[in-house]
Amino acid sequence: MKPSPLARQLRAGASALFLLVLLAAPFQAGIPDLYSQAMLGCLILLAGATALAARRLAGATERLATPVDWPILLLVAATAASVVGSVNRHASVVELLRLLSQVTAFYLAASLTSNRPPAGDPEPEKPAPAKARRGRPKEHARSPVRPVSRAPVELLAPALLWAVLAAGAAWAGGRGVVEYAAALRQGWGSYRVFGGFLNPNVLAGHLALTMPLLAAATLVLRARADRWRAGWPVPAILLLLSLGGAAFTGSRLGLVVVSLGLGLFALVTLARQRRLSRAQLAALAVGLVVLGGIVVLLVPTLRLRFLGIFREGFSLGFRVTTWMAAARIFLAHPLLGTGAGSFSSIMTRYSETGFTQAAHNHFLQTAAETGLFGILGLVALLVGWAGAVRRGLAEATPTRAALLAAALAGVAPSSAHALLDVDWSIPATGWALWAILGGALGAAGAVKRVPARPAGEGLLLAVLLLVLLPGWRIGMAAGHAEDAAYLAAEDPVAAEAAFREALRLDPYSPDTHREFGRFLGGLGLAHGEERLLAEGRVHLHQAIRLSPTNGLNAYHLGILEMRSGRTRAADEAFRRSLECDPHNPYTLRRLGQLHERANPAETLRIARRLVAVEQSLYGRLRPIAERVDPDYAFGHYWLAQAYRRAGRQSEAAAALRRAARRLQEHRASLQGQGGIDVRGEQRQEPDADVQALEAAVQRALAELSGPADAAP
Repeated sequence: MKPSPLARQLRAGASALFLLVLLAAPFQAGIPDLYSQAMLGCLILLAGATALAARRLAGATERLATPVDWPILLLVAATAASVVGSVNRHASVVELLRLLSQVTAFYLAASLTSNRPPAGDPEPEKPAPAKARRGRPKEHARSPVRPVSRAPVELLAPALLWAVLAAGAAWAGGRGVVEYAAALRQGWGSYRVFGGFLNPNVLAGHLALTMPLLAAATLVLRARADRWRAGWPVPAILLLLSLGGAAFTGSRLGLVVVSLGLGLFALVTLARQRRLSRAQLAALAVGLVVLGGIVVLLVPTLRLRFLGIFREGFSLGFRVTTWMAAARIFLAHPLLGTGAGSFSSIMTRYSETGFTQAAHNHFLQTAAETGLFGILGLVALLVGWAGAVRRGLAEATPTRAALLAAALAGVAPSSAHALLDVDWSIPATGWALWAILGGALGAAGAVKRVPARPAGEGLLLAVLLLVLLPGWRIGMAAGHAEDAAYLAAEDPVAAEAAFREALRLDPYSPDTHREFGRFLGGLGLAHGEERLLAEGRVHLHQAIRLSPTNGLNAYHLGILEMRSGRTRAADEAFRRSLECDPHNPYTLRRLGQLHERANPAETLRIARRLVAVEQSLYGRLRPIAERVDPDYAFGHYWLAQAYRRAGRQSEAAAALRRAARRLQEHRASLQGQGGIDVRGEQRQEPDADVQALEAAVQRALAELSGPADAAP
């Protein structure tokens, strides 16, 4: 049946919208920002719903099927089931919506690159054979049936898909080069670039996934015999630019996986063309390793990073502890997990080191959050995909072979990087990954046609349309909450209105309740209004109810109670926070400050605990190696005060010197990347109470300029 003009227009609109979102993702979603993630995710879901509506209007009798449909269904089902018993249901709903948008991106990309006409279009009719006079079959002289015309975006869709994904690598790498050039002009040769992403390691992971597409584009254009051949230097230059951005991230693992990806692309391409022997391929691999070593020596930020491998805060040691925490969570909740997206809400109960948002291992985090069925679905998806692409590579045309080699060379190192970092949790990288997975299956000829299931497609269309509303509300609420955070200091009235609008749209966000409670508490303390203090407490208690395993909620309740003079309530809140995060130094510091005057014995006990935490694995391995926590200095200072009261002057002086050294290291770390806050702004000075401690330590040291030991 010939599809209606409306169906064709809807199909073209869905393709165009999907490609535009993929193009915008590296610009807008390189960090886990809920507003950008939700709004762009809703646009992808809208594109998927539009494509399904076009199929319904066209009366499609067939649908596309891939060899990884069942693993994807298992992963989605496990994620949905984990929402029920989640320790942070709001985060689990957000993660489920994100996964649905990624799966939608997968099938949209597969439909764009499949070599079959879109569903609903009739296949071009083959001329029917007719008998000649002597009984030999021959074709009718009539011309073949004219194929249905398609919109330009559909004809160019496969090329546009790969171009959009490659453009993300070029933009991120180019931005990184610009960042490094600006830092170098200021004499900051050890600067690590972000390129619009969460951190340098995440940028390196995104480049490892997408850079091979630039190499494939270079080969494809250079092999052409038409006017497009003249354009091959463009992707080649962009590839070099992206390589520079990857080098300037200073990511040790990033350099390894980028080199692995490009080396794998070269080896697969040359092996398929059979231009080199095995010995020559091995020599090429060794040459790439040597070239990587030269790059490390030439780029200051990489050289310093590799020389600092055995520093106190070496990131691999911290990663190992987060992996162990994820493994413990999985063993404690093996069937359904703790809830998709909930790792940050519960990890401190199981970790030997400090808080982090993710497990730095996507596979372990998936197992911890969604249980056994979730990790089985993810692994089966990747294994099935790799097998299908490998089989398609053997029979592909040269152009498709280059793209399939690039897909393999991107997904393989990206999977290795996901074993040690968080890049698959970044919206832009996640969508790019799933688009590459789907697009590669279409290019490999692994997307088959099977009879359509109208009832199933109708149900799927209804689901996509239904999740658009909560997704949009969550995104808009996150936008209002971000506005409120920026307005809090300059325009409290507007900030309060923004917070209330955010909670009207999304009343189940523990983060918004916590931040609104902090805001109202601060206003109440500043203006002496008990009404605001009471409402602030209500929102902080609501945050605790919505996410009971997140110690940060109880910590901020304790801060409010401490500043409003409610010592007992503050003590209860801080101790509840420590139940969730037993070793947290800033909670211990606040608890010690709470009892410093009224209960010195309790402060001394907390001081000993702080010093023990500093000497433990928790204190030795920092989430951010460049950032030095000042909280342990309070423990040394309180110990020094106790020593002085006991007449142990030399021990007091030694404790004060340890406190002074920790404070100096903290102040020095603020001058580098350890002082960059979540907004990307440089903080040059310590907090006010840390500065007060610096002054107190210096006064005490001056008083003990000639200490002498006394008997205990």
